[in-house]
Amino acid sequence: MKRSIGDFDVNWTENGLFIEARRRDAPNHQYYFRISEDRRPHPVPSALYGDVSTGAPQEDEWRFINAALEAAEEFLRLEHDEGPPQ
Repeated sequence: MKRSIGDFDVNWTENGLFIEARRRDAPNHQYYFRISEDRRPHPVPSALYGDVSTGAPQEDEWRFINAALEAAEEFLRLEHDEGPPQ
C-alpha cells in the first residue's frame, strides 16, 4: 500500500523486503530501505539517488536521506498491524 508521508510517497517493494520513498516535489529523489528483522529501515547505499529527473546529486543530499528515513519509519509504524504484502 502506498502512503503519502511528509514530502514522500512511500510503499513496499520486493514483497515487503524493501521500502521505496520517492519525493513528490523537486528535487525528485527516490530512496530504498532494507527492512531488518527488528522491522527497522536501513538505507541501501547503492540505491541512494539524486534527482530522479536529472540523476544529479544535491548539495544537501543527507537532509533528504534523513527525511526519507523518517518517512520510512513512519510508514512502518502505520503498517505495523497490516504487515508486509504477501
